[in-house]
Amino acid sequence: MKNNFLLIVWLLLYCSVANAQYTINKNLYIGKHVDGTPVKGTFINMNNKFSGMSVLRHYILLQDSKDGNIISYVFDKNDLHQVAQFKDNNDIYLLDDGYFKYKYKHTTFYDFQGKKLYTLSMQPVWHNDSLDVMIGYNHPDYFFKGDISAFHISTGKLIWKQKIPHRYHWPWSDVTKDRKQKNILYLITDSLVKLDVLTGKTVKMPFTAGMDEPFKSRFSLVRKRPIYRTDWKEAYWCCQPYIDSNVLSGTHSNSVSSEDSIFIADAKNLYCLDMLLNKRWITPLPADAGSKSYLIIQDDKILLINYGIAFQKGLLGHCGKPFVGVYDKHTGKQLSLTMPDIKNKISDGLAVTGRAYWQDDTGLMFNNQGETEVHRIDWKAPVKKAKSKDEEDECFYWPVDTVYQYSQGSMKPLVTDAHQLLVEANKQDVYLLKDDGTQQKFNADSIFSTKSENIYYNNAEKRTTYLVTDSSKKVLLVFEFEGILIAGDKGKLYAALPNGVCVIDSQQ
Repeated sequence: MKNNFLLIVWLLLYCSVANAQYTINKNLYIGKHVDGTPVKGTFINMNNKFSGMSVLRHYILLQDSKDGNIISYVFDKNDLHQVAQFKDNNDIYLLDDGYFKYKYKHTTFYDFQGKKLYTLSMQPVWHNDSLDVMIGYNHPDYFFKGDISAFHISTGKLIWKQKIPHRYHWPWSDVTKDRKQKNILYLITDSLVKLDVLTGKTVKMPFTAGMDEPFKSRFSLVRKRPIYRTDWKEAYWCCQPYIDSNVLSGTHSNSVSSEDSIFIADAKNLYCLDMLLNKRWITPLPADAGSKSYLIIQDDKILLINYGIAFQKGLLGHCGKPFVGVYDKHTGKQLSLTMPDIKNKISDGLAVTGRAYWQDDTGLMFNNQGETEVHRIDWKAPVKKAKSKDEEDECFYWPVDTVYQYSQGSMKPLVTDAHQLLVEANKQDVYLLKDDGTQQKFNADSIFSTKSENIYYNNAEKRTTYLVTDSSKKVLLVFEFEGILIAGDKGKLYAALPNGVCVIDSQQ
């Protein structure tokens, strides 16, 4: 499946055309209604090398590449009038009243007229325009030490300084926001940290996001390989420590919240915390078994899938033991525990409702909640023209998204019960596997993934089909083009095409 795109998205689309000045066409035929009538949009044609787009609260940022230079255009989202234009090759971030750019060691702020407001010696890692706060590292040396500072975006004045060590996990790769208080963030670092971005006040809960280990003491390598699972990608690319090679990282779970509690696991324990990080209960995990894990809340139960892997120097390897634990959400009491006897090195894992999957070099295994037996599916992904073992690894992964078919005017989920598993081979074909190993193959053109609540797309190589539905999954609009379709607010759709962006009012 293609990666899901957020509302804020950077695209790298290249197409050679005539000149550098943009033009606007208000009547571009971009798609059709299901009854065949055309859908029109307003097209901003960049007429050169369209290199990027960002859609923010009030603005559209388009970037036009010419002769190695990038020209940025800022348009109002509502009436598409040009707000600003500037030339810069650095990273640009839009604010409500201007923008800032980051270049090694320095972040500079401008208004939309191009006037420089101030410069800070810092590397930004988080900002919130509505709270008037930016957080960053003052200098590369402090980056390693964990010394951070917060500034008012409007003035550049210092608000607070704080030290948040991150030997075992990069805190800004997995930020959890408080649902009620916009100023509160939860960070996984060397501890579990509650941070008030307005004051710098922190509350820390001891937590084992990693450990110091000799390279081959507890950790045996599987292979360097890409990881496609969303929750693993964060661990693989972002949580790697920056200090030394004897650090083992990723030995923790995702965090999940239910009502007024936060649940998270490390290599030793499963925790239930209140929103102030006070411990409500702690349940020990099997000794020397904890590793990268995943939590799912099912009614009054917590399902913990321990994958038996961790990360070291950009490598994935075997760590601990795979197991499945079921726990009472209110008390932490262990209701069941299954430790499958897997001799081979685990290379992947997946948690679904009521079931855990593992992959090793011999095939797939699964364990049902409440059962002790581990079942095996003797199936391996077909490989097309794999030139190496590493390339073969890249030809197989489990889609995180629910996959749909277009049937009788609506989107229907492909998986109909818990006894089915979707896998994708060769980044193109999708297989629906049953418990007994039988399979059904689907071509990428015939199935769709969801990228937002009402936008679905197929996995075609060039021209992608996008289907837009209502809340009942009834298809309303059909688009087919080379590019990306994303949803905005108030029924607006934004189509990023090879040479510009088209703004569509889906309600017309």
